[in-house]
Amino acid sequence: ETISEAGRSAYAGSTAADFDAMGESLDETVAAFYFFCTDEAPNAGTARHWVIISWVPDLAKVRDKMLYSSSRDDLRKTLGMGYFPTDYYANEKSDMTWATYSKGLERNDAPLSATEQLQKEEAMMERDTSIRSNAMKAIEFGMSEDVKSNLVAFKAGDVNLVELSLTTEETVALASSHTLDEAGLQAV
Repeated sequence: ETISEAGRSAYAGSTAADFDAMGESLDETVAAFYFFCTDEAPNAGTARHWVIISWVPDLAKVRDKMLYSSSRDDLRKTLGMGYFPTDYYANEKSDMTWATYSKGLERNDAPLSATEQLQKEEAMMERDTSIRSNAMKAIEFGMSEDVKSNLVAFKAGDVNLVELSLTTEETVALASSHTLDEAGLQAV
């Protein structure tokens, strides 16, 4: 059994409207995972905030209910828990509205003492560092042709430093490419 992409949709105007539209389109007999970006406007240089939504309707097959419920944590760990600080479970269409989702967040955002905040951050760091090294293979980033050609040059030994960056469009871009001597490499 594998998890595969069944579809995607582009940002249509507001996070609330997109979430509500997703909820309206759900099949009440088929379980599914949804990855939903909660950022209205992502900040340059920062990772987007995503939520994994487990849609496991009451009318889904019992086997599917068991599979989706038991694989949610593994999926989150494999993809990187730091990328998905929130997950959401729903089994009725009425649960799949922005208003209902937001109310759940408000309950989870109760004020924490400084000690509680530190404990929460430490727990997240421990979980993030236990992620398998192959976790990022599951998330694809597009690469421009100049990135590909510079990586080929690096592999061939024509350059010995290729600096890459991630763009706000979630693609890999070439920041710089150099052939440096040993002193130059040590300075980097």
